[in-house]
Amino acid sequence: MGIELVKLVSLHGASLSGNAFKVLNRMAMTALDSPKDGRPDRLYFNGWGPLAMALGYADGDVSHGSPGFQSVKRAIATLRKEGFVEIESANLHMLGWSRLYQNDVRKSIEDGLAAIALAKRIGDIRARD
Repeated sequence: MGIELVKLVSLHGASLSGNAFKVLNRMAMTALDSPKDGRPDRLYFNGWGPLAMALGYADGDVSHGSPGFQSVKRAIATLRKEGFVEIESANLHMLGWSRLYQNDVRKSIEDGLAAIALAKRIGDIRARD
């Protein structure tokens, strides 16, 4: 548990909207304050379901288009915009695929390379040479 991270959220997150603050606080409670068992510090690794529950969606439903999904998506966008979080490793590659579908090849490649670099940085088992 990241009790030190929760303290930081309390100190520096006051300007955030209620939902963004709740999501960031939930992420901080799950992330580690220091590396442990090969997992890096300050990395949220628990998916969007618990974040939706932190926003009051008791079932944690974050299926695409659901109210929980939309609320978490907006909160994450706010947190990224304000510089509190970087996009999570599990979904970053999908941004690249989406851009490829939209014929934005240059951005798609950039997103793919960023996903690989992030996966390697956090020790994701899917990042292999």
